[in-house]
Amino acid sequence: MARRSSDSKIENRRGVQSVDIGVSILKAMAKANGPLPLKELSEAVGMASSNVHRYVSSFLQSGLLRQDPYTSHYDLGPLALDIGLSALSRTNIVEIATPEMKRLAHEHHVMVALTVYSVQGPTIVKLEQCSPPIITSIALGSLLPMRSATGRIFRAFLPEQVTKPAVDLEFKTRREKAAQKAILKTIESSLENLRKTRLSFIDVDVLPHLQAVASPILNFHGEASAVLSVTGENEKLDDPDHPALKDLLETTTALSYHLGFKDT
Repeated sequence: MARRSSDSKIENRRGVQSVDIGVSILKAMAKANGPLPLKELSEAVGMASSNVHRYVSSFLQSGLLRQDPYTSHYDLGPLALDIGLSALSRTNIVEIATPEMKRLAHEHHVMVALTVYSVQGPTIVKLEQCSPPIITSIALGSLLPMRSATGRIFRAFLPEQVTKPAVDLEFKTRREKAAQKAILKTIESSLENLRKTRLSFIDVDVLPHLQAVASPILNFHGEASAVLSVTGENEKLDDPDHPALKDLLETTTALSYHLGFKDT
């Protein structure tokens, strides 16, 4: 009986190991920029082609992989697509962001806001305050200006036709035409840099005496599903080496991966 029990444990370990190997093959396929021949797939996982082929054959039968009939290259199959779409549809951005928002607020003594883009413009859907709290008029449900740090991120990471109505409405209500044109020109010139850095700093006329930085949470299309921002009284919050700034960017990058974003 002892031998059978031992054999069973060995088989269980082997079973887990085989799943790990299979997952590593699927991960390599997911990271690839396109279909791969068996040789390149084997090199990516560091295994002999004969061993990888056994897994690939099973994945082809299940639909996790598919094979191009002309090139014989392998790619993710319809079942992999179904699993990915199901995972994305069940991802609640507020739910997965909340623990990170609490951590950021506590560790850096900042107010953290999660904003989504509604038909009216950038709308705050979740707030986490530090203790003592940052005093500001911003509250849950607040609409943020398109010239704000968060608004600029949405402008940089959403199609222009989505954000244009809110931009037009906001700047039509501003009285000084010269100032309006200057602000618009400044924002337009900053968008390309925002796409590179994924960080936007506040315009001082939005939150006087406060510093704020915003960063996008991107989906698999590379568009902003939401924006995470930190606001504090620290005058050095716009310093590229500030720990809160680095933490914010690392956090939004990790949350973006949850939504299927791939940084190419």
